[in-house]
Amino acid sequence: MRGTAGPVPRNALNMKNQVSRPAGRWLIFLALLLLANLSQARQVFMMEDKARQLRPSEALKRFKQGQFQLLEGKNYNAGYTNSVFWLAIHVQEADVDQRWIIGNAHINRLDFYCAQNGVFKQWKVTGDYFPFSQRPAPDRQFVFDANTPGTYLARLDKHGESLQIFSALVPAQVYYEDHALENMLNGIYVGAILLMVLFALFLYITIGDRLYLFYILYIISSYAWVMANKGYGFQYFWPDFPAFASLARPLFNALCCTFLLVFMQHFIGQDEKSRYFRLNNRLKIISLSFALLFAVPLLVPRFLEFGTVFLIALQLLIGLIILLTVLSIGEKIREGNRQALFFLLSIIVLFFFVLTEFFVHAGITMITSNFWQNFGMQTGFVFEALILLFGLAFQLNRYRADRERLLISVNEQQRNLSASIIETQENERRLIADQLHDEVGAQLSVVTLQLGTVMESKELDTMSSARLGKASEVLKDVAHTIRNLSHVLTPVAIDKYGFAKTIEDLVSTINLSRKLEVECIIIGFAANTSISSQILITLYRISQELLNNTLKHAQAKHALLQLVELEDSITLFYEDDGRGFHLDSRKNGKGLDSIISRISFYNGQCEILSPPPGGIIVNIEIPNIKK
Repeated sequence: MRGTAGPVPRNALNMKNQVSRPAGRWLIFLALLLLANLSQARQVFMMEDKARQLRPSEALKRFKQGQFQLLEGKNYNAGYTNSVFWLAIHVQEADVDQRWIIGNAHINRLDFYCAQNGVFKQWKVTGDYFPFSQRPAPDRQFVFDANTPGTYLARLDKHGESLQIFSALVPAQVYYEDHALENMLNGIYVGAILLMVLFALFLYITIGDRLYLFYILYIISSYAWVMANKGYGFQYFWPDFPAFASLARPLFNALCCTFLLVFMQHFIGQDEKSRYFRLNNRLKIISLSFALLFAVPLLVPRFLEFGTVFLIALQLLIGLIILLTVLSIGEKIREGNRQALFFLLSIIVLFFFVLTEFFVHAGITMITSNFWQNFGMQTGFVFEALILLFGLAFQLNRYRADRERLLISVNEQQRNLSASIIETQENERRLIADQLHDEVGAQLSVVTLQLGTVMESKELDTMSSARLGKASEVLKDVAHTIRNLSHVLTPVAIDKYGFAKTIEDLVSTINLSRKLEVECIIIGFAANTSISSQILITLYRISQELLNNTLKHAQAKHALLQLVELEDSITLFYEDDGRGFHLDSRKNGKGLDSIISRISFYNGQCEILSPPPGGIIVNIEIPNIKK
């Protein structure tokens, strides 16, 4: 039989509660202590040493006494400072491999200390004043192993300059993943810059415009400053030259300002008419002088004692240059300059990315992405270079369009002038031909009639009659020559009988000479054709020139002249069986050049061949220009 439990006494319950409450409190306390230790293991603490005389052992003591402040948000912007800053972390037993990252790549001197198992010692001395090989890891930042339990301290000395601190304790796997991604993105950005520089160099070589050279100098100096500012320059380009590591940034910054003004003036077309032109020129000289001043410490190290003054002056100069650049761009935008819009857009994009990165470092924005923190500036410069390259391409297209319009205008003027000259020549020829045909021809006809009348007179003896007969024949020959000359000067038969009949008469005249047998084929060219009279006269002149060249130089026996009228074009084909000529050294080049120039005037095409063993082939096609 199962028994039943009786009621529990009240005093027993009270004793149980009194025992369980202290135990629960101790469990809660231990849990909170463990969480605090785990949280502290990931936290970074900081202390400012304004006197710069705090010894490492004293700094360790103050850290243990809680005099260090928590570095909230992993970032601290000290600005221009004469202080030394101490960073400290406390590492408990670590479950994973971890790294302590101090993110500023330009700390002049960094002393790293470690307190483990009661032993406090200096572990590493590194910084910009030492070769890159003294860095704790091959990274532009300062990365230390933090696996052994203990307290780690870092003394950061960058007095007399601007200091921004980023520090975090992260798992090694996270660090390596971020490092690989950073290297990949950095390679992409450098590759993009190199492609744009090479493209601009190609344009400079092919076109010869100095604008592309100034673009190259500005982009290279700008991105060189970015690389130096991010620490990549010291890591990859001058790792054994620590004296240049601290001077590279202001040096490239001054050069960037110089080439910015030079490129901006040429890009937007700023000239002496601008109110800012002379001031910009003075700023170019000043910024270039600053670049030379920052190069002096490479030869005179003591010159670095005045570095802070020069850095502050350079920042003021940069602000003034940016202000004048914006004013110059605004002036050109008001004038309707589209190039200035490209430059303004590039500056806006650059400022957006640069300011975003600055706000991330300063902790002003809610953005915490490592991309903006590490690549905001590079992204801005790449986009700026790309926008400016688009502006250069737009300017090149506009230049080509303007040049094409100018060439078209010049060609049109030349065509009009040539047409006017041709029309004047034809009018003069027609006038001379009319005078020869109507006046001189008529007078010769009168003289011939009078001679005929005299010859019919019975008073003349036989000798005189014979002489007059010869004189009459000479007059007839002169009249025939004058008539032919008038036809050569202007083919009046085209207007009277049509183009086809005029060409046939020309061919018949040559065939009657029995020096050359010409076959003529004419398709189209009705008497009431709508083809321009200038085109018909040109075709007649070309046919005449080709036949005359064959008669004078070719020693040919046969020739073929074919003229075909199509809907939108007119073709002329000519061939003879003469001795031909060498195309590169022809003696009768003037006649053929005259033919080519006539065809080019009407935007036609002309092909002249002289295939072996001899002869010539001419194929001409011109547009069918209506009246």
